[in-house]
Amino acid sequence: MTPDVSVVIPTRGRRELLSCALATALGQEGVEVEVVVVDDASADGTTGWLAAGGDPRVRLVRHSDRRGVA
Repeated sequence: MTPDVSVVIPTRGRRELLSCALATALGQEGVEVEVVVVDDASADGTTGWLAAGGDPRVRLVRHSDRRGVA
C-alpha cells in the first residue's frame, strides 16, 4: 500500500484520547491512510495497546525517554 495521506499523532499518557484519534484517522474514506504514532515515553500501556490492535496502517515510533513537545 502506498498511502495518499500520512497522519502523525504525537502522544504521551493519553491512551483513551489516542483511541479516538486513531479511529478518526483510520475512518477516512476515499483515501489510503497510514498513521504514525509517536509515543513520548508513555507509561500507560500505549505500546501494548497499539500492538494488540494489529492494524498494518498504524506504525509506532516510541521514545524510551521523554523528548518533549513534538
